[in-house]
Amino acid sequence: MTVAKTKKSIAANKVEATAIDQIESLFADLPEKPQENVSLREAIAELREPLKASLAKGYSYDELTKILNDNGIEIRASTLKHYLATAQKLSSPRTRKTSSRRVQKSA
Repeated sequence: MTVAKTKKSIAANKVEATAIDQIESLFADLPEKPQENVSLREAIAELREPLKASLAKGYSYDELTKILNDNGIEIRASTLKHYLATAQKLSSPRTRKTSSRRVQKSA
């Protein structure tokens, strides 16, 4: 007859306080992990300034799209134009005026 061995639950294991302190220090000292891939929208947002400067130099969205496509960023001209407009809106401070046409109800 075989007697079944009882396994200790992982939750029942004890951890030394010094190990916690040491590991906490290791996590605190970890360097920032570089992002390997970004979305197309994020890539265009990061390239917004040089793209806008190229547009100001007279290049068209089609020409910029060709440069991007030739260098590994697959995008259509209409998408580039949309993403640049969106990035511009997100980076500029909002200057909405509150409406002065609000009518207060009198009782």
